[in-house]
Amino acid sequence: MSASRFLKKSGIFGKIVVYGSFWMRLDRYCGLHRSLIGYNLMRLKWLPFSLFFLFVTGIIIGNDLGQLRTIVNWVGSLPFGDKIGHMVFMGTLAFLLDYALDGRMVKIGGLKVLLGCSIVAIGITIEEISQIWIPWRTFDLVDLSANYLGIGLAGLKWWPKKSV
Repeated sequence: MSASRFLKKSGIFGKIVVYGSFWMRLDRYCGLHRSLIGYNLMRLKWLPFSLFFLFVTGIIIGNDLGQLRTIVNWVGSLPFGDKIGHMVFMGTLAFLLDYALDGRMVKIGGLKVLLGCSIVAIGITIEEISQIWIPWRTFDLVDLSANYLGIGLAGLKWWPKKSV
């Protein structure tokens, strides 16, 4: 059905003089305006994760290429600076992904886990293991543990209230 036929059939053809009136009537008849707003809000939920993911990816790539040695040395000079950085960055990444996924849970072998936390944990495990083959990077189980701690803390927001 064409738009003009819809407008004639619904009785609002010719009453589009006031812009707001048109959208209110269109919303009432077919829910178009409301669905467009809902779609845009849904897409906005992914924006914080996407931006932070690009930021963290830039740090990882820059460090792999040896371009961030000054910053890495400075962070390494702080007490537990490297470990706190791992925990905060991976925890924030997992939190933002779980927020974008509305805290969606998946079942893995009878255990319900957060999808976002699982994706970040798998990705960061692969990234940490890949450091074995990069000469100026070092694989460190304590770094991996700090990553997992941050991811676990990020998942507490969506932890089922009944099980606590």
